[in-house]
Amino acid sequence: MMHFLRIAGLMITTTIGAGMFALPYVIAQAGWIAGVLYLTLGATALSFVHVRYLRAVHEGNERYGLVGFVRRALGHVPARIASFLILGGLTLALVIYLILAGEFFELLFPGGYVWGVAVMWFFGSLPLLTRLSRLVMLELVGCAVIVIAIFLIFFDGVAGGASRTISAFDASFAFLPFGAMLFALTGWTAVEPVAEYAAKSGVSLARASRAMTWGTVLSALLYGLFALGIFWTSGAVTPNAVAGAATWPLWKFGTLLTLGIFAMWTSYVPIALEIKNGLHKDIGWRSAVANCFVFLAPLVLFALVFKDFLSVLGIAGTVFLGLEYAFILLATKGKIKESRAAHFFSYTLVALFALAAVYEIWLFIVQ
Repeated sequence: MMHFLRIAGLMITTTIGAGMFALPYVIAQAGWIAGVLYLTLGATALSFVHVRYLRAVHEGNERYGLVGFVRRALGHVPARIASFLILGGLTLALVIYLILAGEFFELLFPGGYVWGVAVMWFFGSLPLLTRLSRLVMLELVGCAVIVIAIFLIFFDGVAGGASRTISAFDASFAFLPFGAMLFALTGWTAVEPVAEYAAKSGVSLARASRAMTWGTVLSALLYGLFALGIFWTSGAVTPNAVAGAATWPLWKFGTLLTLGIFAMWTSYVPIALEIKNGLHKDIGWRSAVANCFVFLAPLVLFALVFKDFLSVLGIAGTVFLGLEYAFILLATKGKIKESRAAHFFSYTLVALFALAAVYEIWLFIVQ
């Protein structure tokens, strides 16, 4: 049971991150029906991909990161494209955490935006040198803090009378939640640590797959509770969910900020590790050079290009992460045995991710 909880907890803490803070806003715009559908279908689709990837890693006895996995499965040219998407998307994810950390600190300490960025960067990069077993235990602590904070926010909203209502559905914003929801539910960076942990602990593939699936499903449920808590108690639903809560009582506002800090930190670490492994193990960079890239690239992108939370979230989620999942699906073809229904579903998801990426790029150019 403990192994099951550790894997599910690792999945939850890897999944829950900065995307959570955009969900109340995008759901409020698109309507609660769209929110329920995106959470349900998103958790189902991504759980399907995560389990496929885990099976492929396990059955192929893979010792490569996703970049190397794609290269071995699809060849060098697709691998180059995948490398750009995977490493670029993951680096953008770190930039998003830096942006949100700065906004959090600005609310706590006016003028503390830069300090928030620096603190998140330092404590997010530091565990790159820790061992996996220690990382798993640290993330379990983070998981407990996240769950407790979300329930506190939700039940306080219930106790307050749940006064706010949102529309059922607004077609003009129907596609707005896609990028934020995909970013929020993304958890494929936990697959390789789960595979390694399961192998060392003697956990069966079936049990590890169930634990991962439960981790993704519970993450979606926690997102729903968090969004409801924000809807019912926040004075205004803002793009980062936090600015509208500035008038909350101190204990509750502090709970939200604590949730944000742990959610970002427990996602920043595995993403940073995935970038390092992709550069070092798959591309062949020296470990020290890969570490330098992980330390410096997010800061450089943050300083030179990206500082708007919601716009970066849309690009990272819809374009980079969507196409990453498409490559995972394509690369696992032929690695595992599957039914015709699973075969059809996987190609349907590839087409969906590709079309969504094209649509998001078109919107970015037009707007």
